[in-house]
Formats: sequence, C-alpha cells, structure tokens
Amino acid sequence: MRGIDRSLGGLFLDTEMWKLAHAGGRLSLRLGEALAPMLQKKGYSALGYSSPGDYCREELGISLSTAERMVRLFRRMAKFPLVREAFLEGALSECQALLQNCPKCQTAKCGSQSRLSISSSSARSHPRTRPMAATSRQSPRSLST
Repeated sequence: MRGIDRSLGGLFLDTEMWKLAHAGGRLSLRLGEALAPMLQKKGYSALGYSSPGDYCREELGISLSTAERMVRLFRRMAKFPLVREAFLEGALSECQALLQNCPKCQTAKCGSQSRLSISSSSARSHPRTRPMAATSRQSPRSLST
C-alpha cells in the first residue's frame, strides 16, 4: 500500500473485505441450487456414495445439515424474489432471509414479504452498507413496492 493515503487504503480494504464476507451468501445459494437435485434424486449414489451425508462430507467438506440448509435457502429465495434481492445485496443475513417467511416463525407473515421493508431499511442504515466515497460498493437500493 505504498503511495496510497492510509485512509484510502483502509476504505479499499474495507470494501474488499465486505465483498468477500458477502460472497458466502451467493455461494450458499448456488450450492443449494446444485445440491437440490443431487440430494432429492439420490445423485450421490451414482457417484458411489451410500448416503448424502457421506457425499457432502467427503466431496464438499460440509455436513448434510449444512447442505440441507443451503437447499432450503435456495428454495425460499426462488419463492420470494424481494427477499432474494435483499439477501444478495447484503441487506439481509442468511438467517434473516430464511426467517422472513418461515411458517414456524410467529413474527413473520407466511406467504408475504411485508417484514422485508423493516429489515432492509435497518440494514441500510448500518455503516457497512452505506455508500462510501472512493469505493465501488453501492448501498442496497430501495426494496419497497
């Protein structure tokens, strides 16, 4: 970082770390998409594994419960595009996205996305999601309809 003002260097590093931290959500979503048919149609057995847990542990390095959570995330995001958009922009964590329309959650309204504007507006006020000068990161755009 020679020749770079330390404050600009800090902003640059913060932006890059933010991108890396939020890349995990995109990866979980994509893995969930790929794992859904593999687990549902016993694709793991065609690869010589006796159980989905063995496949996940040995090939992917994750537990079966983690794989199943990724599949749940993918399926929920397919049903609720506003939640998906907020999740991919970093306005919602994976847990918040899963709970937005969870039938077991007493505070969420099943089948609706009414709580999204409350959750995403509070996330937008967090310093990590605000637009910063001299960075390419953008804040989540308004999701209200």
